[in-house]
This record gives sequence, C-alpha cells and structure tokens, in this order.
Amino acid sequence: MICSPSTLAGRLLYLDQLGLLPLLVADKPAAKREWRLQQGLSVSKKAAGKPVFISVGDVATLTAARFNSLIDSALSQQQQHDDGLVSSSSRSPSFEAFRKGRLLQLPAWILLLVQAEADVAELEGKLPHELLQKAVGRIVRAELRA
Repeated sequence: MICSPSTLAGRLLYLDQLGLLPLLVADKPAAKREWRLQQGLSVSKKAAGKPVFISVGDVATLTAARFNSLIDSALSQQQQHDDGLVSSSSRSPSFEAFRKGRLLQLPAWILLLVQAEADVAELEGKLPHELLQKAVGRIVRAELRA
C-alpha cells in the first residue's frame, strides 16, 4: 500500500535529518550492481558487507515497522563506516516520534504546508459551488494537518 503524500514527504525529510538521503536510489538492484563494480567485486557473487540502499519504493510503500527496520540497518551501516564499531546506544527516534516532534518544526515542512494550503485555496476557487458545499476543502485541509 502506498503511503499518503504527507507521510512520503515526512519520510524523505526524516532521511535527510538522519543523513541517509544519499542512500536513496530509484533502482536498488542497479545501485547494488554499480557498487559492486566500483568495489571491484564480481557482479554474480554475494559479498559480505554489502551496502544498504533505500529505494523510493521503500519510502513510499513499506509499513512503519519495516521502514524503521530499514532505517536501523542503514544507520548501523553508516556507524560501522564512520568508526568501525556498532553502538546500540545511538539509536535515532522512530519515524513516528520524529513525525510528532521535530518534523513539525522543520522549515521545509512548514513551507510544504503553507504551499499546500495555498494550492487548496486556489483549487477551491476553481470548483463549482456544489462541490464546495460537500466540504472538499475542509477534508483536504484536515488531511494536510494530520
């Protein structure tokens, strides 16, 4: 199931805040093949220590639990790369915790909400009066704020 636009945007901002946005790829298998070639490894053999990539599809479709697990794996890999050790004490907040706290304060998120509200107002102006009576605008605004 594809997540809502607000969840997708929030997850992308979460990746950015964690420094994981460089791991975002359109095609995971192609990214892994490219990495193996750069490392001088055979494309056909499995390699230990292969990198964790995050596909756009992962961001858009994974359940909250699977998304958090992928993020934990990526952070663990990043920490191993940074200092050669894995420390379980440096866990980041889950996406849900981030979504309810830090996300709401990010200038990029605030700008997205302001732009979305302006777009809703513009679209409301183009709708026939009958549709506006059905509270389309209020429903859209409530979804954006959720």
